[in-house]
Amino acid sequence: GPIIENAATRAEEIIGHHHARLNELRAQLETPMNAFEASFILFARELNSTGRRFALTETLAHLEYLHLNGELSRFEGNVIRYARMQR
Repeated sequence: GPIIENAATRAEEIIGHHHARLNELRAQLETPMNAFEASFILFARELNSTGRRFALTETLAHLEYLHLNGELSRFEGNVIRYARMQR
């Protein structure tokens, strides 16, 4: 791809994008859902199977980040589900 002229600015754009994605998940996870279901919050558009797989892995990374930071509960069973912490 093209040379990034201002790497610091680009890094801040990427960080901002990830913060926005985290905020979307924080706002939507009132009821428990699995990573596949949550991927439709961040990637609502139609995706082919490869695109949905990438969407799923990015969503799972955000969910685990929020869980490890104490912002989401993680319910384990046959399917792992995440939801906002009850305060």
